[in-house]
Amino acid sequence: MVSEDIILIIKARFKSDKSNIYGQILIVLNNKKEFDSFNLIVSTYPDIYNIELNTAWDIYDGSITDIKLKGQYNNSMTASLTAHFNNFSSDLKSITQIYEFAYNNNLKEMETLIFNQIYKIFHETSIQVDTMIDEIPARDFEEIKLNRNKPVEEKKEDDNKSASPVANIILIDLILSPVKGKPIYNLKIGDRIMIKIRPGGDRANYIIDDLGIRRDKEILPIPAEIIDIKAGNDRKDPLEIMTKIAPGVYGKAYENEKQVKLRMYDPAIDEDIILRKKPKGGESTNFSEKTPIFTKGTLIMLLFLFIIITLLIILINMK
Repeated sequence: MVSEDIILIIKARFKSDKSNIYGQILIVLNNKKEFDSFNLIVSTYPDIYNIELNTAWDIYDGSITDIKLKGQYNNSMTASLTAHFNNFSSDLKSITQIYEFAYNNNLKEMETLIFNQIYKIFHETSIQVDTMIDEIPARDFEEIKLNRNKPVEEKKEDDNKSASPVANIILIDLILSPVKGKPIYNLKIGDRIMIKIRPGGDRANYIIDDLGIRRDKEILPIPAEIIDIKAGNDRKDPLEIMTKIAPGVYGKAYENEKQVKLRMYDPAIDEDIILRKKPKGGESTNFSEKTPIFTKGTLIMLLFLFIIITLLIILINMK
């Protein structure tokens, strides 16, 4: 029997060699019999299936996030299954059922339940699901979770205090736009939003200066692509948004208010802050290969000026 101070963690991996669908799912159920959080990823490449279920839950969760950070997954399929589990995690009947299976360590019923959720999205009967259920003391779980959520600049640096690691995860602030913004609950993976890097700590300041976005004491807003969204089941739990700012640079934000609207990236308006400076690592900080050198508005103005100049030349020649 599971004690009241135990957290239940469900790890599931699935595959369909026939349809080239592979995925990993992590679900955390707290001691209030509620969804604490979940993380998942879907790919058409089989390598993603190699994360073993007997891996420690925090490493398992981190492996899923690492794959997302590297972009080695199917964005559309992951977003679809994530949206489905968002709905699943708020359904009382579903929560009761999955908690009962986890509580009783009923792997067979758990695998059937997970399969049914995946089938609703991909409609593939050949999918195979394997699961494992871990029981973690609540105190240990909270300690690990707290350490993982600390800002990078607060964590102990290694002896050489390298300021340019392979991957930088820093705290960011979301930019609100109450009138024209997109509701935070409608955000999806792949959306591009405007953010500000939160100054403080050597790593954050290094990235700010490397990107060239410091103007006196002000930090300029920049675009970032959403690569992961996590929401706890409790209303008091903040929404966690992970973004990609530039190659090897990632930003994490927490938002308690679930009804706010965020400012989306608009090339026509925000072009002047798109950075084309080459960082020390050698890769361009251009935030989007799709961003043209001239916006549509700029091209229209140039065309208008060209027509005026042409008409003037014609009038002069007529004289």
